[in-house]
Amino acid sequence: MTDIELFESGNGGEIRLNGSDINTVEGITNMPYLSCFGGADWWGNALLPEDVGQQHTATTEETLRVTPLSSLGRPVIERAVSNDLAYLTEQIASTTVVVSSSIPQTNRIDMSVNINGEEVFLMWQPNL
Repeated sequence: MTDIELFESGNGGEIRLNGSDINTVEGITNMPYLSCFGGADWWGNALLPEDVGQQHTATTEETLRVTPLSSLGRPVIERAVSNDLAYLTEQIASTTVVVSSSIPQTNRIDMSVNINGEEVFLMWQPNL
């Protein structure tokens, strides 16, 4: 699968440019951004039928908004990310997803999502 390449800029996912062109990426490395940061108000839901369960309802973004960034909150956030990515292991044979996080400073959580050995870095800073 070819997609537009997203990367962590420190202020949310950004599109990577190569000169004046948009970079592309092969595989499923964009899935953490797309799967975790698109709750019920995601713009694409207007294009999907409501009655067949295809609308995107990620919980990670809301969990990040309401969960304290603390040692007690970290596992709650990691579970939300894992739950939003669970469809990958259900729908793509032999796929593994491992989520870990750390709080390197006040009001910031760094999350590492490992999909089949490929790391994707996400950062959440609620004050930005």
